[in-house]
Amino acid sequence: MLLKAFGIGDIVALKSHPYFQQHSNILIAGDPQHLPPLMVVTEVYFRHAKFNADGPDEITAIEYNCIWFSSKEEKFVSAWFNQELLKLIEVSQGTSEISIADHIVLKTIDLELGKRKSTFSVRENQEYNTITSLLTYLPPIMQVVGIFDYASKHALKDKNQRIIRHVPEKIIKCKWYHFRDNKLSEVEIPIESIRVIPQINPEILESIQEAIDKTKVYQISYKGCVYLVRPESICFKAGYYNLTGYDYIDSRGKEFNILEIDNVKSVELAVNQAPRFDIDTKHSASTIIDEILKAINRASENGAYIRIKYKNRNDEVSVRTVEKYKIETIEVGEEKIVCLVGYCKLRKEKRIFRIDRIQTFQELNLLFRTS
Repeated sequence: MLLKAFGIGDIVALKSHPYFQQHSNILIAGDPQHLPPLMVVTEVYFRHAKFNADGPDEITAIEYNCIWFSSKEEKFVSAWFNQELLKLIEVSQGTSEISIADHIVLKTIDLELGKRKSTFSVRENQEYNTITSLLTYLPPIMQVVGIFDYASKHALKDKNQRIIRHVPEKIIKCKWYHFRDNKLSEVEIPIESIRVIPQINPEILESIQEAIDKTKVYQISYKGCVYLVRPESICFKAGYYNLTGYDYIDSRGKEFNILEIDNVKSVELAVNQAPRFDIDTKHSASTIIDEILKAINRASENGAYIRIKYKNRNDEVSVRTVEKYKIETIEVGEEKIVCLVGYCKLRKEKRIFRIDRIQTFQELNLLFRTS
């Protein structure tokens, strides 16, 4: 049987893990205590294989030494696994340059931070589905105190000088705080299993805090997208400083890694709104509807997001941000109802809103064609 080997530094998991390569946005439901860890390959051993002069030819069995962090035991754990038990989650992107005193972390950190648990409950005959973080194997932030060449205890070649084992290039000695023992612990970990956390300039944090204190709205360019955000606080999570704020497009809180923010620009939230209440304008239900319709058509020509305060048939009021919208007249029996039809960012699907139930309208200062 021809097998393709995982590489040192690859992230793998037992095949019973719900994640797959490029498919990690999966909610974990039920009892998560038996969820296996995400692990990093630190050593590869080719067992019972045929060889040629350049290395493994037809591989019939491979074993991997893998490392992970156990939050329950508060320690790093490693174990050997046959390839038949494992699946690839993420391919290694190589190693980083590392120096003494650098901050580092096990490279599974992003996947562990992204894990979400879904919990079902019933209260007062209402069903609820609560989504929370699942941090069962979250590794600690460490500091480098030593860097050494790796010295294998086992032969790397067979008697014919052909490779039978892949090992790390270097070992990184690290210190990290062990909260249960209330002391600094030390661990030696392969360089391929970790990544460096860039340090932030305190002046950047000062400028971000100034923006928060001004309570203004900003266009934030981040990872190729533009967001309309009211900054609220600076959050430190897993070694990184994040800006948290209210995202007016998705109508929810959002976090931005400060080091990955490309540009920040102060703007007005809305470039147009309706209805406009002033002493020179006499309003009636029909004039308000006409004003909102004109404002919607103007925003549509601009390709801008719109934000509405909407009262549904149960008199419940909500604020919605809508994109890719248009005005349609819908027949309900003998009645013709003028509606706004578009993609609701809050509900993540196409929705229909009666114009006569829109209480306020805003054309936001962001185009959905470029955001």
